[in-house]
Amino acid sequence: MNFNKLRHYKSFVALSTLLIYIIMSAASMSAASFMPIITNYNSATYNAGLQNWCCTQDLNGEIYIANNTGLLRFDGYRWEHFTIPDNQTVRSVLADHSTGRIYVGAYHEFGYFEPDEYGNLIYVSLHNAKRDGTGNPHDYDIWQIVKLNDKIYFQSFSSWFVYDGKSVREYFDKRYLPLYFHHIDNRIFVQMIDGDFYQLINEKLHFIFSREVVGNDHIVAIIPQPKGHMILCTEWNGLFDYDGNTVKRHTTEIDDDLHKMQINRAAFLRSDSTIIIGTILNGVYAISPSGKKLWNYNMSNRLYNNTVLSLFVDRDNNIWSCLDNGIALIHSGSPFSLLRYDLSSGQSLGMVYGIDWIGSTMYIATNQGAYKYDERSGNISLIPGTTGQKLAYQPFRHRASIHREQHTQNACQRECRKYPGCHQFKRHLYAQVHNSQ
Repeated sequence: MNFNKLRHYKSFVALSTLLIYIIMSAASMSAASFMPIITNYNSATYNAGLQNWCCTQDLNGEIYIANNTGLLRFDGYRWEHFTIPDNQTVRSVLADHSTGRIYVGAYHEFGYFEPDEYGNLIYVSLHNAKRDGTGNPHDYDIWQIVKLNDKIYFQSFSSWFVYDGKSVREYFDKRYLPLYFHHIDNRIFVQMIDGDFYQLINEKLHFIFSREVVGNDHIVAIIPQPKGHMILCTEWNGLFDYDGNTVKRHTTEIDDDLHKMQINRAAFLRSDSTIIIGTILNGVYAISPSGKKLWNYNMSNRLYNNTVLSLFVDRDNNIWSCLDNGIALIHSGSPFSLLRYDLSSGQSLGMVYGIDWIGSTMYIATNQGAYKYDERSGNISLIPGTTGQKLAYQPFRHRASIHREQHTQNACQRECRKYPGCHQFKRHLYAQVHNSQ
C-alpha cells in the first residue's frame, strides 16, 4: 500500500482543488513559510479512546496505533479496533517485519497480534510465558518496544523484558530505572529516570556519560547522524551533538521554545534529514539539520492538541503524530504544501486566482490584490497599486503581468504599471478551498 497517495487519504480534496490557504496580517509585510498539509483524526473518526501513545507500520503499509482502548489499525480507508485482555490501554506497539507480528505493551501485560488462517488478528500474551530472570515482583507498564537482532525488548519504567521467540527473560534492578530505550544504528541506548546515560550491550548496562553533561536533564529522543554521530534531544535543555566522545550544544532557531515547551519525542525525515520535534506544550516543530526553523503546527493552526505523545515517520516520509487527544497525519511526503503565515492576527488574503514564480519570488493574484512572496526572506507583501480583483499572473520577459478585467499590470520591483485594453487571463493548477478542520 502506498501511503504517499492513500487515495489521497480519503479526507483530501481532489488535485484540481489543491489549496493554498493564506492569512495575512494587517501590516504590509508578513513572515510566511510553506508547511506540509495536515489531516486530523478525532476519536469519533476512529471510534476509540482520545489518547494515542505510539505508532508503527507493517510490511503492507498499514498503520497501527496504541490507543487508550486497545490497538487501532488503519489501511487508508478504514479504521479497525482490537482489544487485549481486560480491554486495557495499549501503551506501545511495534511491527516486526520479519514475522508479521504486531507486538504491544500495556499494564502488567505484553504480547503480540498475528493473523490467523482467515487474516483475523489474534492476540497471544507473553505475560505468563516461560520466564527467567530476577523473579522479583514489581509494578510495570510497558512504554517502549524495540527489536535488536532477533530479540524483542519490552521496556517499562522499572524493568525490561527480553523475548527471544521462545521464552521471556526479566531484568529488574531498583538501582536502575529506565526512562527510555533508544534504538539507534543497531544499538540500544538507555536513559535512566533522574539518572545517567547508558548503552545496553549483551543485556548489561554500560555507562556512557552522566546527566550533568546535558544540564541534569533527560534524553527523551535521539536523531541518528552520519558516521555514528547523534543529536540528543533533552526534555528542557534543547539539543546536543554527540560524536561518541564529546557532547556539545546543537544550537537552533527555536531554542527559546525548546526550553519552555518540553520536548517529548523526536524523529527525522529520510528525504532531507529534517528534524521533527514533538512537545508537550506546543505541538510539532520541524527544523533543518543546521537548526533553521521550517514550521510549527499547534492548536493555533489546525493541530487538534498541543501534547505530542509519540512521533512516527512512515515509509512514504509522512509524519504520524499521536496526541493526547486524537491523531495528526502531517503529509511531509506529499509534493504539495500550504503557504501559511501569522494566523494570530490579520485578514484573509482572499480568493487566489493565479500564481507564478519568477526566480525566487512568487506572485499571487487574488480578489483583494496582488502579492509577492520572497522565498529567501520568507516575507510576503502587497504590491503597491494593485488593490482590487486580479484574475491571474503571467510571465512576460522575466516580469509578471497581472491580468484583471479592466487592464493588465506589469509588476516590476516595488511598483505596478498599467496597460489598458488587455482582458486575457490564464488558468493555473493552483486553487483555493476553505480551511476546514
